[in-house]
Amino acid sequence: IAFAVTFRNTSELKASFMRAAPATLSSHSILVAKGTEVTVSDVVIERIPFLNEIFSGLLAVPKDNKGQLIVDVQPGVLPAVFKYAESEQPRHLLTRLQRGRSVVSLLETLQTLRVRLDVLGLEEMESRIRSTTDNKDEYGRRFGDHREDARNAAALFILRVAKRVYELKDDTVRTKIFDLFLFILSHPRTFRFRLRHHAWDVTHRFMPLSRGQRRVLAKYQPGEKRAGPRPDSHTDTSESSSDCLDSDEEEGEGTNSEEFSD
Repeated sequence: IAFAVTFRNTSELKASFMRAAPATLSSHSILVAKGTEVTVSDVVIERIPFLNEIFSGLLAVPKDNKGQLIVDVQPGVLPAVFKYAESEQPRHLLTRLQRGRSVVSLLETLQTLRVRLDVLGLEEMESRIRSTTDNKDEYGRRFGDHREDARNAAALFILRVAKRVYELKDDTVRTKIFDLFLFILSHPRTFRFRLRHHAWDVTHRFMPLSRGQRRVLAKYQPGEKRAGPRPDSHTDTSESSSDCLDSDEEEGEGTNSEEFSD
């Protein structure tokens, strides 16, 4: 099952847009968020219902003196949402969230833009988060990676806890959620710095923790991130003195950008 945004059918959106506004999308590629101009790609406009409606003229919003559409959302959150819309990979919601932006502001923006996340049961979420091993053939050679799936599931899990979806008064549920947070925090090679940073923050802000649980969490507080090659070992370990950057960044997607740093 792919992790993806629950959007309306893309072709249906495109067709409705073309009926309402025969002009090309390229003439409407800028919007203004809190005074900041933000460039929006055609794909993002098609896939995010709110943006599709305002750029097609189906929903009226204010314009500035340049005729650019004004939306009441935090510009620092939009790069993460746009990357998610383009890639349909939930992990980008957190790995691309700008410095100083919280998951609360992210959730508010998702609600404003009417972007809905996949809904997974806690059992399925747990199974996917714990799937951190590599696929191997009969000769022991790696040919696949479950870790992207684990990262996507972890991002959804973190956001659902922040959204207060789970019944934390239930001891069994609360214990399972705490154990999952510990798993994420103790596997830096899979979940990297930013997912673990947000997991740490959400655990402390939204989970009722005992004194003993706080002591345990203190052992896994994310350290300073560092750039560099992926570790040679393909086995996760909780014994790490520093965190690697997110895998997306190691592939050249913004490693040196202050815009996306934590």
